[in-house]
Amino acid sequence: MKRRVLAVTLAALAALACGSSPTGPLPDVSGPWVGQADVWTPDIQGTLPTYLAMTLTDQDGRITGTGGGADCRFFPHCDSFGSFTVSGSHDDEGIRLVGTSAYGPTWTLVGRFQANGTLNGTGRGSTFQSATWQMARVTR
Repeated sequence: MKRRVLAVTLAALAALACGSSPTGPLPDVSGPWVGQADVWTPDIQGTLPTYLAMTLTDQDGRITGTGGGADCRFFPHCDSFGSFTVSGSHDDEGIRLVGTSAYGPTWTLVGRFQANGTLNGTGRGSTFQSATWQMARVTR
């Protein structure tokens, strides 16, 4: 009996180790995404909308990419989102993105997949305390 329990347990652990997902394959987030980060700014005691754009490459839930495009004349948090590299991961429900700006600041965005295909969540960075964000996939 103990051997049978051990065999069943080992088989279950092996299946988990292979990365099988009970809900099916992971969504592929590869491609361009565009949206906005509403960054809390203490100077005005409110949020400032900041352009957020990135192109992601997704390999089985592991994400890499680049982004930027915020015009520093109009977006005060351009130092974070003007030009950056991004890495992260996701599962079938949530995503975590870590960015490193070409200008030095870093940030982390944590969010969820929405039924309409968009992403949204919250974030914080080395130059800002909090932000809400949303992005949609760019379709061509």
